[in-house]
Order: sequence, then structure tokens, then C-alpha cells
Amino acid sequence: MNLLEKISNHQLSRPRFRAHPTIQLDISFSDFHACFSKFNPFTKQQKYLSSIESFWHTDKEVLVTLSVRTSLDLLLQILDLPPESEVLISGINIREMAKIIRSHGLIPVPIDVSIDTIDPRLEALEQLVSPRSKLLLIAHLFGIIIPLEPYVDFCQKHQILLVEDCAQSFAGKKYYGSPEADISLFSFGPIKSCTALGGAVTLIKDKKLAQKMAIIEQEYPQKSDFWYLKRVFKFYLLKLFSTPWLYSQLINLMKLLNLDVESTIKKVTLGFPRGELPAKLRYRPPRRLLWFLSYRLTNCGDFQERTQRAKDFLQMLPSNISIPGDRAENNSFWVMPIFIDSPDTIATKLRQAGFDSARGNRSLFAIDAKPNTPNHLLPIESQSLMEHILCLPLSNVLTAEELEYLAQLVRTQISNKSENIQDIQN
Repeated sequence: MNLLEKISNHQLSRPRFRAHPTIQLDISFSDFHACFSKFNPFTKQQKYLSSIESFWHTDKEVLVTLSVRTSLDLLLQILDLPPESEVLISGINIREMAKIIRSHGLIPVPIDVSIDTIDPRLEALEQLVSPRSKLLLIAHLFGIIIPLEPYVDFCQKHQILLVEDCAQSFAGKKYYGSPEADISLFSFGPIKSCTALGGAVTLIKDKKLAQKMAIIEQEYPQKSDFWYLKRVFKFYLLKLFSTPWLYSQLINLMKLLNLDVESTIKKVTLGFPRGELPAKLRYRPPRRLLWFLSYRLTNCGDFQERTQRAKDFLQMLPSNISIPGDRAENNSFWVMPIFIDSPDTIATKLRQAGFDSARGNRSLFAIDAKPNTPNHLLPIESQSLMEHILCLPLSNVLTAEELEYLAQLVRTQISNKSENIQDIQN
């Protein structure tokens, strides 16, 4: 009997209990030790910046900032758009991106995304664009890289800037950003691929625009290495406690203290505390962070193992389980989302079995539409996706037996839910 038949017949036994977080930090203990011990404080900062720049095979200007949000704030400062200008934005994004847009007196206009590709809908774009539209901000979500050619044509037609947010879709040397995008944003925050526990790289097509952004960024105070070391130590402990046995004890402790597991983990893994506005993002990255980002880029992989693990896992699931972006051609599976009914109920069941599945990867939201948006242009699919998404833990610490058991649990829960619905209907 093969693996799929075993899963179908529920003949897999439960493996020895170990709890697994949804996202394992993409950093090894040896990387942490390098960060603590290998940094040379006497090396000129420009050497680190040059090393980071050399990674990106692009003719664009490369600007290293504290975060993607810092870069977006810089861009909006330089553009200095008229009040109530509009920023067309993917209907799903992190809430702080919309907050930064609003803090500059601008209006974020969400564009509904297609669940099966994660692409912003072009037909909605054409109907929502107006003379006040100045930017199009497209988010590559879940590890998916969206083909930008149609949006390049759209932006050229309407004379607006095209900004791609690649924070969730860094794919090593496989993607250096679209050559046609005006701005490409890459994040190396705590839960991102090839994390440096902070920092961002912005690729800028217009050299004059890049120069103006760099001038302002250089006026910011620099975060201290001590600030960064405290941050590194915090995530070192988080990495330590995310090992299965210790994570199991941590979950038990949170339950004993009546702490909500989902919200507690979300607070700990945020790159910046919720609610911080541009003024608190206006810092330069510390020298040690610049060195560590250079170090990480020099040693980053291509995520083939992660991608293959996700594809193998999908083969274990029934075909009636929908995967957001299942028609996307380029996906490195930063997370493993599934689209299901009653995700909270199923998440609870999976957590009881030791698999910490998360709702919406704990940071994404459906951006609210501006007032008086026609009903047919509301971000309905975006809202539906965020209401039904569940991200599963597929880290490399899971054994083959545990992956098989996770697939069995998902299949069983979906089957039970379908049977309950049929019973109610009958």
C-alpha cells in the first residue's frame, strides 16, 4: 500500500508528540553565532554596502534601509504627492503599508486579487484608476512571484509608478525584481527568507529619485549595534524555543498562563511593534546589521528543498482542497497556505495534534476599500481569502512521518467538515 493510500484510509499512526510552529526562522544557529562573533567593527561600512549591492544583478540603484516600510516612507516623502492622491494597492497586504500611505495624506485603493493566481485583477484596475492615481503597489504574496508585464503596460498607459513589494517572495538568485518595475522592495526581516533579522533592499530605476531617497536616508540617525544585538538575542531565543520539544513546553506554558497562542506568537515575531508610524521608522540600519545582511546574501540558498517539500506535501492532499495561488507559475512557498471553510476550528484541531497552523500568516489583512466604492469593485475575493486561509507548518525539522501525519489530519478534518455539512443539509 503506497503513502497516498495509507493517508486515504487513515492508517498512519500518530508520531511521538512534538509541537511545530507555522514558520521556522530561516536562519541557522551557526548564522547566529557568526552574527555574534565575526563582525569586525573596524571595517568601513561602505564595504558591507558594496557587498550587498553586488548581489543584485541589476542596472538599478540599490538602497539599503532599515525596513521595507522605511523605503516606502522615503519614496512618498520624495514624491510629495498632492493630498488625497491615490495609491492603487493589492487588496491583501500588511496593514502598516496602508497606514504609511494614509500618513502622507494619500488614499490606498485596494485592488481585488484572484485567489488562484494572487494577481490584482486588471479589469478592476482599469475601472478604479483615476486622474488622482499616482502609484500601483503590487504585493508578491506567500512566495509567489506575479508576472508584471500586464501591469507594466497599465502603468505606462496611465503614467503612474509601478512598485513591487517582494517582501514575502525573495527567491535568492532566481529573481532580482522586474527590470520594468520602477521600485522593487525586498525585506530581510525576522520571518522572511534569508533573514538578517532586519533590513531591506530597494531597487530604484530612476537614478535621480534614488539619489534623493539616499540623501534623506543619510540624514536619519543610525540604530546602534547594541540595539541590533538585543534584537538578535531575542530571535536567538525564539529560534531555540521553536525547536519541537521546547516549543511544546512553551505552548503548555502559554496555556497555563491563559495566553492566547496565536496572538502571543504574532506579537513576538513582528518586525516592528504594531502602530509605529513613519517617524519611528526613520532610522538607518546599524553597521552590524549591514554586515550580517551581506553575510546572509553571500550564503543564501535557492529554496529548492523548501519548494519540493511543499509540492510533495500537496500531492498528499485531496484535490478538493484549494491552494491560494495554485495556478501561479513561480512559487517558492514562503508559507504553505490552504483555502478552507472554518479555518479557526481546523487550526484548533491541528494545534491539539502539535501543528501550529496560523491564520493569514499572522500579518496579512484585506485592505479596506475607500468609501463609495461600487459593490462590483470591492475586494471580495481578497476578503474571502483572508477569512478562509490557513497556513500550515512545513519546516525542514518535520520528519517524513510527521508530514504524512499532518496531511492525514488535514484530510480528515476536511472530510469530517464536509460530512457535517451534508448531515445538516439532509
